[in-house]
Order: sequence, then structure tokens, then C-alpha cells
Amino acid sequence: MRNYVRKTERVKAPSDVIDRAVAMVLDDGESCSSVAILFDIPRRSLTRYVEKKKKSGLEEQNMPNSVSPTHHGYSSVRQVFNKEDETVLADYLHRSADIYFGLSPIDVRKLAYLVAKKLNLKIPTSWTEKLAAGPDWFASFLKRHPTLARRKPEATSLARTSSFNIHNCNLFFDNYQRVLVIVLWRLCSRPYVECKANFPQLKGQLAPAVG
Repeated sequence: MRNYVRKTERVKAPSDVIDRAVAMVLDDGESCSSVAILFDIPRRSLTRYVEKKKKSGLEEQNMPNSVSPTHHGYSSVRQVFNKEDETVLADYLHRSADIYFGLSPIDVRKLAYLVAKKLNLKIPTSWTEKLAAGPDWFASFLKRHPTLARRKPEATSLARTSSFNIHNCNLFFDNYQRVLVIVLWRLCSRPYVECKANFPQLKGQLAPAVG
């Protein structure tokens, strides 16, 4: 979650302390309540570790060559994308921003959903319902990739970008030249035809001023 606040006090003791407490219960026959008080460990947590140790011991008896370490504390949060997939996604967003086609936060979340579906990854139910990654995932994604811009990109439609070509640029400057001739004609006292004929020289004189 974006603003997660821990609500429990479980597993504040080091792993070696928990292992000693579990050993006292299983090997020395002490009760979970007394050992929990002795080591300052929540009783329910200690009971859970004892049961887990018993289960792993049975598995080791059935499979002597297997190794089943007892994990203490919270498991790491499962991520939808692995590190490589997230790097590819972040690089794509960087390239999109470089060509002035940056994506908004909701667009990034929709893209993440499509990529996850394409890769057949296991995704939360909320992603499937909303056809987009969740806001919590997006916030965590930005924390893992702080170089990505947080602001909403300016609108740059496909029609706008595709119309920026040589032909349209030439049309723009041709129209600009006609407008400039009209303006010069209004400003000068000479006839319009003479102004138009002398336009190349006038443009050369205006270039330093414009620059």
C-alpha cells in the first residue's frame, strides 16, 4: 500500500533468539507461554514458529536429503513483474517521453496491465476488473524507478505529431512569407508590386533583426 502503517508487533526479536525459543519448547519441553515471556516474543507468534518447525522436521524425516529452513517474520511482497520486465517497461516510458509522447499515470497503469496479460503473469483481481494496474503498484513502480517523470505529460496526439513533416513545414513558411509581404507592403510607401519584387533583399535585411 502507498501509506502502509504496520499494525502488529510481531517478529521484533532476531532470528537466533526465535530459534533458541523454539528449541526450548521442542527440546526442553517448556511451554510456549513461559518461553514467550522469557524472550519477549508474542505467544501466538512463537506457537506459529513451533508448529512450522515441527512440520519442517517431519518433512526432513520423510526426505532426509532435503533442506527446509524455517522462515521468520513477514514474507517479501510478491511483485507482478520481475526486475528485467520492469526495466524494459521503464525504458519504453523513457523513450516515449524523449519523443514527446509521454504517457499519463492512468496510461502507464493500462500499459502495465496489457504487458502482464501478454506475458501471462499472475495479476491481482482488481487489475482484471479495471483493465489497469492499481495505484499502489504505480506508486511503488515510481519509487523503484525515480528517474521517470511524475507530472502529467502535455497532450501530443498522433495526428499532431504525424502532421509535423517537411511538406507541411514548407506550407507554413510559404504562408508566413505571404503574410510578411502584406505587412511590409502596409508599412512601406512603395507600391505592392515593388515591395514583392524586392522581398528577397528586404528579407535579408530583416534576418539580423529577427535573429
